[in-house]
Amino acid sequence: PDAGNITPYEYAIALAENAVDNGVELRLRRVVKGIAKDDDGLFKISADYWESSAAMHPSSKWWRPFLAPALVVMLILNGVYFFTYGQTVLGTTLNMVTTIGISILFTSDKQELHPSEFEPSKGTNMTGVAVKETIRARYIVNAAGCQSDEIAKMVGDDSFIIKPRMGEYILLHKDEGHKTRHILFPAPHPFLGKGVLVQKTLWGNLILGPTARDTLKKNESTGEYEIDPKVRDEPRDNILSFI
Repeated sequence: PDAGNITPYEYAIALAENAVDNGVELRLRRVVKGIAKDDDGLFKISADYWESSAAMHPSSKWWRPFLAPALVVMLILNGVYFFTYGQTVLGTTLNMVTTIGISILFTSDKQELHPSEFEPSKGTNMTGVAVKETIRARYIVNAAGCQSDEIAKMVGDDSFIIKPRMGEYILLHKDEGHKTRHILFPAPHPFLGKGVLVQKTLWGNLILGPTARDTLKKNESTGEYEIDPKVRDEPRDNILSFI
């Protein structure tokens, strides 16, 4: 019915599902590290296939150092058993286990994990591990949000800098939903943005927001934009004053 009734994340997921249904290859958890252009005109994108440190706990591969010695023992036992008893069910089972172990040893983890940092927005740093990956493409669409200036720099475009803002929403009880029948737009402010909207959700709630404060400020001595600690460390009780 109107924009206020659609959750942006649900809409983005629906678009991704539709793209996959149409044959588009979807790769998640990739962090672009560099973009170059080959002689044939194709872009070569260097990316990290990223996972958080918690998702890749070191204990998950405690067995790897013992795999090769265990396979040597299995091969010896398999040979002795075969020449002593011939082909039996147990011997076939030993063969299968040994074959699976060899395939794991030589086919898994060809690309080793390395430490990686992920910065979804300026001032938000996440650490994890990643596998290096190269993607080739004829065209690149820059839809990186708060990181779109970084992606643009990788292809030689230094024409803009993203200065993200931080804001909050307040979701009221469903009893408040009857107080408006339309989305209320205030007059845009030259510094505070479009202002706080009042809109009704699909479920009957009333939602107010977002607020908007610049998270970066310019360092007059260096000319660089830095995280504004006043915004970063702002008490939660102050949020209501912006609504």
